[in-house]
Amino acid sequence: MEDVIVVGAGITGLAAARILRRAGLKVKLLEKSRGVGGRLATRRVETPYGTVSVDHGAQYFTCRSDTFRAFLAPLIAQKEVAVWIESVPTLKADGSLEAASAEHRSPRYVCPAGMSTLAKHLAQDLQVLLEHRVQSIAPTDSGHWQVHTENGACEEARAVLLTAPPAQSLVIADDFADDPAFAPASTVDFQPCLALIAGYGPVPPDKLPVALRWEDDPILAWSAVDSSKRLHPVSLTLVLHAQPEFSHQFLEADSELTTGEILHHCAKRLAPYTPLDLAQPEWVQLHRWRYAMPDNPLKENFLAIHTPAPLLMAGCWCAGARVEGAFVSGEAAGRALLQCLDR
Repeated sequence: MEDVIVVGAGITGLAAARILRRAGLKVKLLEKSRGVGGRLATRRVETPYGTVSVDHGAQYFTCRSDTFRAFLAPLIAQKEVAVWIESVPTLKADGSLEAASAEHRSPRYVCPAGMSTLAKHLAQDLQVLLEHRVQSIAPTDSGHWQVHTENGACEEARAVLLTAPPAQSLVIADDFADDPAFAPASTVDFQPCLALIAGYGPVPPDKLPVALRWEDDPILAWSAVDSSKRLHPVSLTLVLHAQPEFSHQFLEADSELTTGEILHHCAKRLAPYTPLDLAQPEWVQLHRWRYAMPDNPLKENFLAIHTPAPLLMAGCWCAGARVEGAFVSGEAAGRALLQCLDR
């Protein structure tokens, strides 16, 4: 039997498990996908110019809290984490660029080898079972939890931490979803995001802005020259994130048609900044994030009930909607579990 089972091996689950493991507890993470990290996602793409790494999920992270700063310090010293940019300008509807105001200027950090580096570092020395989708949990007569997966496995633990989006966590904990302590979870909505990655030849980005927020645009919310994050880029790569409304409308649409619409729109809007025809990449991939960004994240770091046994919910939808918030939420949940389990 485990002390704690953590459902989800994104940054929240990994940060919590790290706290628990260092305190000597037996911890197991169950992750539905084939890798750790969640939206700390990096793809490796084979191109005629070599293998390129592209971040198609979280684009960067900030560092404002002491706990996250302490975690990042050795990674910065080892150059596994580096400052990418200090601010992100806005592409206005009229085509002009607006610089970020002074209060919105702060270092944006990335992992030069890819954002998944952060998750892999957190996952070191942790027991993670991949491709284990949790279906439900149920209390035992001995005051523990049984955790059931879709592949028929059954795990038992003294406590459970759910780090999936709230809609999914509430389904897993269905018998306890009506508990008043979990009521705030049902108020959080997630927006989808279509993420497009496009590769071009070994050409310089010219005047192409490294990163842009797109204001009042019907299709795009974000663009980035992803290759600018790499120590030795072999070719130009772009990452484009669609607006929530567009993403929702085209989430199940034909990939080729959706990709073409996004690329042609991007090429038209960014034509003043590059002679390159951005509508004609050498390769392109589309990823659908169904739970990309919480609309109204909670201020609490986590939610918890303690009867019949400790059951916590945490994630990027707590403590802010960013990478740092997800980490802070996980560490806070981990420390709370230590107290619950008298460690």
